[in-house]
Amino acid sequence: MRKFLLPLLLCVLLLPALRADDLKIDRGFYELSGFMVLSGGNVDLEFGFGQFYFDNFQIGVRGLWHDQSLIERRAFNVYSYYVIDTNTWLLPYAGASLGFGYWKLDETGQEATGGEFRMLSGLKWFVSESTALNAELSFGFSTDETFVSDDSSSDTEVAFNLGISFFF
Repeated sequence: MRKFLLPLLLCVLLLPALRADDLKIDRGFYELSGFMVLSGGNVDLEFGFGQFYFDNFQIGVRGLWHDQSLIERRAFNVYSYYVIDTNTWLLPYAGASLGFGYWKLDETGQEATGGEFRMLSGLKWFVSESTALNAELSFGFSTDETFVSDDSSSDTEVAFNLGISFFF
């Protein structure tokens, strides 16, 4: 078993270093993504759709859904990000989003709505020319306490997102 461990480890480490000239991150391509958002002890679902308007530059929309406890939360935002082309299958990116968030406490009917701004940075690991695994860190700021953390609300948030994207 050990004789296979070193070649397997080398394959995993060297795979991102392969040249990736045909990735679908140029002007005119689309991205459909889904994320599991981990923040404040909660797990949310986020879905997005975007288009590359310039090479390596994307503009799109994202929607977030949270309904795992007494608090129901929704968010919708427009985002843009720039992918740093490393000529490998491992691509970092950075961007920002602007939108609104909403939450409602089921028991009392208490609710809040406000504008949200996020800064994002992440890494896309292309497992094929049209599929990527994503890891993203985002910092959010809100005009009201629209972020949910352990069944309480806040006007700031740090979230770690894991997801998958399909490019076409």
